[in-house]
Amino acid sequence: MNARDHGAVRMGRVAVVLATLALAGCTVPPPPPGLTDSEVRAVIEESNRVWWEAIAPGEQMPHNDPVEYMVEGGPDLQWQCVDSVGIEGIRFSENRQLTVTDPSAELVFQRALFECNQKYPYLIESPEAAGFYSQEQLDYLAVAFERRVVPCLESLGYAVGEPPEGSFTAPHLGWLPYYNLSPPTTNLAYLGVRCPPPSIVTSYLL
Repeated sequence: MNARDHGAVRMGRVAVVLATLALAGCTVPPPPPGLTDSEVRAVIEESNRVWWEAIAPGEQMPHNDPVEYMVEGGPDLQWQCVDSVGIEGIRFSENRQLTVTDPSAELVFQRALFECNQKYPYLIESPEAAGFYSQEQLDYLAVAFERRVVPCLESLGYAVGEPPEGSFTAPHLGWLPYYNLSPPTTNLAYLGVRCPPPSIVTSYLL
């Protein structure tokens, strides 16, 4: 499918969302359902496959069952795992800065990081909090940004840049209007209150 076809498909999906909004009148319809647990696992598995192929092309990807899940604000179990391997030529400082003293150790480090990532993944409390969205959710966000958030930001005196092609393609949200403002601003928390994003955009993004 070429870029023009992708654009036509996306415009068709957006038209469906616009029609839903029109039927809903002034009320804001609830966001569409997100990815299921099995769909999230499939996304993570594909991401791991691409990562492993970059590390060791042609080699069979290792699979490790989770030992423990990492949580926000908790100990960095992945780095502890990598550090425990004791790779010669790799040194970690107390603030988790990595120093490579032997270039040949880089591949060993990448392999260890991959496997420690499998053993100590982040606990996913919701797909959206982890940055995973269904295509229906992303179509919903594209319309919500265009019809509500962008005009609100413009009313505050900002010019909002256009989202790049593919910014609303599952499973990841690739564009937020708050980061594409002219003049740029670091006062994102204020903008998030004045021009709040849809509820499925997690607060850590602002």
